[in-house]
Amino acid sequence: MQTFEKGAFHLAIQAGVPIVPVVIHNAGRALWRNALVVRPGTIDVTILDPIDTSSWTVETLDNEVASLHRRYLDTLDRRPGTGSTGAH
Repeated sequence: MQTFEKGAFHLAIQAGVPIVPVVIHNAGRALWRNALVVRPGTIDVTILDPIDTSSWTVETLDNEVASLHRRYLDTLDRRPGTGSTGAH
């Protein structure tokens, strides 16, 4: 998975609002890249706790986004409801 674009994070800092990470599991099984048809399947969604951005600055943004990216990947690696690790 590629790194996050930072535009939304800049907006959150400027607006003084938290970031609410949403991790979508198994979406690729239901909708392959460039597919025109959605196949039946279960897509799990994990909504993580909001992240306070009030102490974030432009200078700390790279580190904050990298930390969130690692947390996102860690969550993506865990299959919901099983506690086990799966491929993403």
